[in-house]
Amino acid sequence: MLVNELEKVLYGLVLHTYLNRNLMTELDNYYNELILLSGKVVIAISILTLIFGLFQWQKFNKTIKIFCYYLLVALVLYWIEPVFYWSVSTYTDAWRPILKALNISDTNFIRYPYHINNFTLLGWFLYRTLLPRPLAKWVKWLSVLLVILVTINYFFIQGHNVAGGFNSTVSAMYCFLLPLLSMWYLYHSDNKVPLVHHPYFWINLGLIIPSLIGLFLYFAGNAIYTENYPLYAQLTIAKNGIEFIAQILTAIGFYYARNVKYIDSL
Repeated sequence: MLVNELEKVLYGLVLHTYLNRNLMTELDNYYNELILLSGKVVIAISILTLIFGLFQWQKFNKTIKIFCYYLLVALVLYWIEPVFYWSVSTYTDAWRPILKALNISDTNFIRYPYHINNFTLLGWFLYRTLLPRPLAKWVKWLSVLLVILVTINYFFIQGHNVAGGFNSTVSAMYCFLLPLLSMWYLYHSDNKVPLVHHPYFWINLGLIIPSLIGLFLYFAGNAIYTENYPLYAQLTIAKNGIEFIAQILTAIGFYYARNVKYIDSL
């Protein structure tokens, strides 16, 4: 979902519109505008989801509150991209030497905080919901290991200008496989609450669905990004559309948070 990487590239090569105007085609600019529009729609529905969560706050247990904090951090990180984009587009001449010195050609360098948010706050939420508990402890240590690995990769190996790559791939797999595993145990558990009325079911579903296209985008993202930007933009727009659906699923999970009193939780 947005929070998942929130892990998407909202602007990608849009920055090149201002730093390398002569390299952009009319079609690239058209797709850039579509990415911006779809991203704004996702931001709007994400804000509405969080507002709905505030109205439901008294019904939340600690676990769902942790997930809300995860969404809030993801939304704040998400806003960094349009602010940065606006700043570069407004003060292009001032930014150009800075970006050149730091070897920044797009907004992919902003992805790192998304990954950290996934492995920390989202990991904490999944740790508290995942059964059996011995498996949850392994997930906790896996999350710590992934924080270390993506940090090393970001600063010393693949760097900050990669669309896709190791960090985005493992982050997308994390946000897909762990909620899927949680759903599997949830389905096979003796629950006091029907599955369709279980808040964790809807929240996990909202994490899983956008990760499906996200996995492909991150596996092949860098190659598509550099060789066929229109296709990359189309996939990003499609992922934004799925993010919209994911936010609705999350809101349904917040609605059924009234049933957490029947759920054994940490």
